[in-house]
Amino acid sequence: RETHTIWRFCFDFYRHLPRIALFVQDDPQLQVLKRTLEQHAFSAVGWARTLEASFESRKVADPAAAASPWLPAGCGCVPVREPFGARSYGGYRPLHWWLASFLRPFANGSAAMPTALHWPAMAQFAMPRAAIRGRTRGWIE
Repeated sequence: RETHTIWRFCFDFYRHLPRIALFVQDDPQLQVLKRTLEQHAFSAVGWARTLEASFESRKVADPAAAASPWLPAGCGCVPVREPFGARSYGGYRPLHWWLASFLRPFANGSAAMPTALHWPAMAQFAMPRAAIRGRTRGWIE
């Protein structure tokens, strides 16, 4: 359900996205958001630019890096790492199919399937507009 809401927002507001989109659920981890903002509040660059720069550096990195988790600086999130294997992950088969079908490094075999999944706890994270627009609106649909 969280995924659908996030994709729907990206699709509906694709042409009018804010500089930074902050995705939270009904019970956000406010202390994490506060800590993230405080860490960057007095820097010369600021929170939004730190997040954007993190995405830009990821984008120009080695294409094989796309197969590894991206932990953006200033994401306002708590990353979770979970083992990913046929015996250790309950939804392995459908997720394995999705990865192999839709993500180029896994589909063309240039990257091995991950052995762990990384995701933001409570589906709380911030993304710069450029990261969302890294995919076309049609792809999101």
